[in-house]
Amino acid sequence: GCTNFMLTSMDRDGLSYDESLEKASELGYAEADPTLDVGGFDARSKLKIMMRLAYGIDVDEDNIPCRGIQELTSVDYDYAKKLGGTIKLLGVAERVGDKVSGFVSPCYVSSNDSLSNVNDATNAVEISSGNLQRTTYIGQGAGRFPTANSCVNDIVSIVKG
Repeated sequence: GCTNFMLTSMDRDGLSYDESLEKASELGYAEADPTLDVGGFDARSKLKIMMRLAYGIDVDEDNIPCRGIQELTSVDYDYAKKLGGTIKLLGVAERVGDKVSGFVSPCYVSSNDSLSNVNDATNAVEISSGNLQRTTYIGQGAGRFPTANSCVNDIVSIVKG
């Protein structure tokens, strides 16, 4: 949520990385130490969970290549716009034969891809399969209410055992 908010403000509003981080902090989207978000580490943790759910494998997070958004500049967005798209931080996992690979990185996303329209403090998961082709699930990913909801859900899960 925080990272996508920052990327949206850099793309749509022309803010710098530092300006977008400051705005995310003011709105309560960024942690006091935003390293886990902007470094891609939070996305990598989520990707590890998704790989477990999708492929039934446990992957050491340190074995998933991870690159954050700290180095993105307006030049990157200028090029993305010229190509007809934007930049999003993606966690990608793929199975080819009996091998599974994954990575987290800022990626070019074409404007005709549904992920290009996921903006502000929103997260998305896109699943590709032979039966459904591509399905996208979208929801709030940052802020006090989504965070509170997740905490309450965790507490309920612990109580239920």
